[in-house]
Amino acid sequence: MTAPDTDITEDLIRDLLRAHHPDLADRPLKLGARGWDNQVWRLGDDLAVRMPWATRTRPSASPPP
Repeated sequence: MTAPDTDITEDLIRDLLRAHHPDLADRPLKLGARGWDNQVWRLGDDLAVRMPWATRTRPSASPPP
């Protein structure tokens, strides 16, 4: 696994919410869980925001046939 190209921060998620779902942008937001593939952020008491995390893999030594 490699490091992500972009840090997933509260500011990033707020910017995305303002751009795509402004009615939710002012709700409380906090990191809930961070796994291998995703981060889950709590959005208020009843919603969550799932963000992709670093999932890149190295290319195989030889391409499949």
